[in-house]
Amino acid sequence: MQTKSYRQYIFRAVALGSMLYALTLIADTARASTLLMSATEHACHQIPLDNSR
Repeated sequence: MQTKSYRQYIFRAVALGSMLYALTLIADTARASTLLMSATEHACHQIPLDNSR
């Protein structure tokens, strides 16, 4: 059985940490975009689009 060096463990920990960070970044971006979308829809309903008098 081959023993793993400490460098392999460090590389694996960095890779896992990077993937977790990417997943949380994607989730936060998706959450922010849905919040922004609902706020924009609400603002659009408040502003009349026809300004002709």
